[in-house]
Amino acid sequence: MKSVGGDFGVGVEAGIFRLHGLYLDHQQAVIMDRMGRMSLGHSSGFMLPNRAVEDLLESGRELEEYATRLTGISRVGDKGGIIHFLSKGAISRADLTEQCVVSALIPWLHRRLYRL
Repeated sequence: MKSVGGDFGVGVEAGIFRLHGLYLDHQQAVIMDRMGRMSLGHSSGFMLPNRAVEDLLESGRELEEYATRLTGISRVGDKGGIIHFLSKGAISRADLTEQCVVSALIPWLHRRLYRL
């Protein structure tokens, strides 16, 4: 893989976790510099319907398949994501991505406080 330069690498991933018997979806971001120092951030989480998630996990399908079935919207991930559907347009998948990246940037904005 060819290096393209830059001072930081940024990775973002969405996932489902269980908390107090409920399933929540959220996004995580990691930012790492050339020295290997890193920071983490995550977006706000939102509840997913338990029964549908349990079916999803049992079947081994991807969230995109579940979201399409739940919403009736083909390629819903490219159209604001399931959060856009569930929030009736108030929040989009891009908003969640922005939240987690900005949260991960906080230590870099205050390096002295975080000893970076």
